[in-house]
Amino acid sequence: MKTMSDEQIKAYFLGKLSEPEAEIFEIECASDAQLTEQAQMVERELIDDYLRENLPAPDRGLFQTNYLITDARHDKLQNAAHLWKIAEESAAPVAVERASPFPFWQTLFGRNRAVQLSLLCLLFLFALCAAAFYRQTLSVDKMQVAEVRDTNQVPEIEDTTVQTSGNQTIENPPADNRNQKSVSRDATAQNKEREKVSNSPAKNPPEIKTTSAPKIVKPAVTNLATFVLLPGSLRSEGEQTVAIAPNVKTLNLLLSPPGEANDYKIYRAVVKTANEETIFTSPNLNALSFKIPADKLQNRTYIISLEGWNSKQEFDSIADYTIRVRR
Repeated sequence: MKTMSDEQIKAYFLGKLSEPEAEIFEIECASDAQLTEQAQMVERELIDDYLRENLPAPDRGLFQTNYLITDARHDKLQNAAHLWKIAEESAAPVAVERASPFPFWQTLFGRNRAVQLSLLCLLFLFALCAAAFYRQTLSVDKMQVAEVRDTNQVPEIEDTTVQTSGNQTIENPPADNRNQKSVSRDATAQNKEREKVSNSPAKNPPEIKTTSAPKIVKPAVTNLATFVLLPGSLRSEGEQTVAIAPNVKTLNLLLSPPGEANDYKIYRAVVKTANEETIFTSPNLNALSFKIPADKLQNRTYIISLEGWNSKQEFDSIADYTIRVRR
């Protein structure tokens, strides 16, 4: 195995290595646990230097364009930033606010009798003003109601004419009685008109026709690509190339079973990078196939680990599938 320095590993994360060198590094990380641990330590130091702005301007730009290309790396950056924020807050001095020597409420409700008496007098005067204002408003409302009632009364008309019928002289009834009879007759006529209107058949309202907008049917777009993968964890066992077209949005990966893999009822597929970084997991699979969004995969080498749920309620490692993604 060829040893690599921290600077070379840092150059890999910043995308400075050529494609053949990056591919060799990823394969060596997949087979060497010590190199993987070293790469993870260099990656953490690189994130800390980025957050503390210790990276040069060119390396800072490469970090943003070449390193932050997966969701897992974004999560690592956010977690590190959160830890740095907690450390800075714990180290910052706590400012102690001094209490005012003469707070308002202590002066108001303390032992200052003059302030208390002044406040009580103001409250008493306010209550008297409110009561006087309420009584004045109430009297004005009563006067307005009385004036309205007076204008609605029917004026009295005196009639002193005398009607003669035979030998008897009959005086006309008082005006109040005649007015009451006329009012009752008017009310009876109004009630009859209302009954006629209520009994008359209602006219049918005009019908309003509504037309629905035409439906727009979008043409179907083919954005699914299917690939059959054979088991193999190292390049010597056969690395497989997966070419993703620009219009492909989802990949359907069919995993060929190695031996007795069909004895399991539930499977799980875990997609990792060459340095053991998990980018996608598809649990509870009933068949040896799963779908993954195409934007999860970049132009690099990936290892797909197939696992099966055994009778001990644990996942057994079944096989690994090494693929090289080309975009």
